[in-house]
Amino acid sequence: MKLSRICLMTMILCSCVGKVDTPSGLVIDEKSAVCLSADDIVSDFMIVPLKGDEPLDEIIGMSCYGDEQFVENLVSDRLYYFRNHEYVNCLHSVGRGPGEYLNINSYSYDPQQKILYVVSDNVRGVLRYSIPSMEYIGTIPGSGQLSAVCVLPSGKLGVIDRSPDLRISYFTCVDPVSLEVDTLMTFDSFRFQDRGFYRSGDAILMGFDWVPSEIVAITQDGPRTLLDYSFGKEGIPLELYEEASKGNFLAAVQVSDAKHYEGKLFGSFQARAEEKGAVTFWYTKNNDEMGRLRFCRVTGNGKISIVKDMSIAGLNIRLKPFAVTEDGYAMIVNGPSDLLIDPDTPMGNLAGKIVKAVDSQKNDNPVVVYFSMKKL
Repeated sequence: MKLSRICLMTMILCSCVGKVDTPSGLVIDEKSAVCLSADDIVSDFMIVPLKGDEPLDEIIGMSCYGDEQFVENLVSDRLYYFRNHEYVNCLHSVGRGPGEYLNINSYSYDPQQKILYVVSDNVRGVLRYSIPSMEYIGTIPGSGQLSAVCVLPSGKLGVIDRSPDLRISYFTCVDPVSLEVDTLMTFDSFRFQDRGFYRSGDAILMGFDWVPSEIVAITQDGPRTLLDYSFGKEGIPLELYEEASKGNFLAAVQVSDAKHYEGKLFGSFQARAEEKGAVTFWYTKNNDEMGRLRFCRVTGNGKISIVKDMSIAGLNIRLKPFAVTEDGYAMIVNGPSDLLIDPDTPMGNLAGKIVKAVDSQKNDNPVVVYFSMKKL
């Protein structure tokens, strides 16, 4: 079913611009969180080195597509492509000419067509590259306000396009062959995490923050809300969100900048849809110590379980998913091991295996820790 931007305004699926309802749905209560170590909450973990002779930059992002993996460097100008964790090629097309970009804002991969899609600040459209050659094969035309891209289960592209003032965003569905465009939803730009697309089964999940928070699933049948929740008084104040929704630029900046509200909870990172209607996601606290994420599972009947701490005994890092996988999550661990080891804490089973894998690597290249989360 096609929806134009005009008729969409009367059938909005997410937060309507200029209209804020009192938060509904579930309230995530931080007081109910259980403090556990990674060893106590992780199950079925597997540690795999990323193999290759080329030294990798520090890695901050990852996407998994079956036996294919993409990892992203710290400055967002390179994408390393691996097959079965063996290095194959690297996309590094920095410049201002055809097929070049200044930075990688967002990317997605179609494993059926072997095409990589990239959105950058300086490109009016979506760049396309052939995998594994990384050869540029054209640009899908678009505005200069694109912020994110994902490949939908149908093979079409989901693109986030923003209004000229960047305040309003549109989720548009683009056919990469015919270039036909449908608009599926609209929302306040600051509610969406620019890289907040997560593959989960036959759906792409999107996380919408603030008041209320939502996790929306997009399938071939269109979008639907899986979970509607808030963090109550522990979340961003409703009145601030109302001001931002009215177009108050300062309020929008404050909402988007966690530093203004120390101690407030937010996020729907690395969302997954599980069996029997359960939804899981990770969230954090503004200005909290780096790496302190919380894991939340909401069952189909509304039962909420929250886990925090998740320290890895013997290391100075905590459990932190970089990507959603078919069975759980993937976490990148960058070496060398002497920077990871906590000398004041006895080393647990998970830490010992991570250190062993890191020490086996060339050039201090990272390892991937695959894991799933136990049910409480």
